[in-house]
Amino acid sequence: MPYNSITALGNNHFVIASRYDDVGGVVNAGSIRQIDTSGTQVYIKVGTAKDDMENSFVRTTAVANFYIISAPRFNKGSLSDSGSVSVVTF
Repeated sequence: MPYNSITALGNNHFVIASRYDDVGGVVNAGSIRQIDTSGTQVYIKVGTAKDDMENSFVRTTAVANFYIISAPRFNKGSLSDSGSVSVVTF
């Protein structure tokens, strides 16, 4: 699986998944960023622990103006690799 991916959205925005992005001093926490047509970041989901966004992916939906972020290794508090799913509007 690639370390980074780009997903085009229907409104000419795009989503960049950087699975091993260093975030706030956490090495390889990962991030997923939505960027608009001007290059401005309009949404971000970041990992809070090492490898949080490893194996994460973005899927567009048949319903307009939504996409899904799945992060199966995301840590929630003391629950290691508990996972996370986010539905994001654009």
